[in-house]
Amino acid sequence: MIKINGQSYNQSPLTKIVMGLVGIITLSVFAFLGVIAFFILGGFILLVSSVVAIRFWWLKRKLGQFNEATPKSESSNKNGTDILEGEYREIKDKES
Repeated sequence: MIKINGQSYNQSPLTKIVMGLVGIITLSVFAFLGVIAFFILGGFILLVSSVVAIRFWWLKRKLGQFNEATPKSESSNKNGTDILEGEYREIKDKES
């Protein structure tokens, strides 16, 4: 029994079955559209994140090539420490 504006209406069993089927079909359509929207949004996010990742990789690669092109100083040796090598002579003062 449904009450609309304070009045009660009796429904037949056929009406209840039809309303139930319409409700099930409506929920199914909305669930299907929700899944489709989820996949579209997920695909868009995956595409954008892939483009950003490739761009960062490309920039990192270009910066790496730039660093390889700059000459290294000749005074630093293979392990990167700043050790100066050379010879020295002791010079005695003329006064002594």
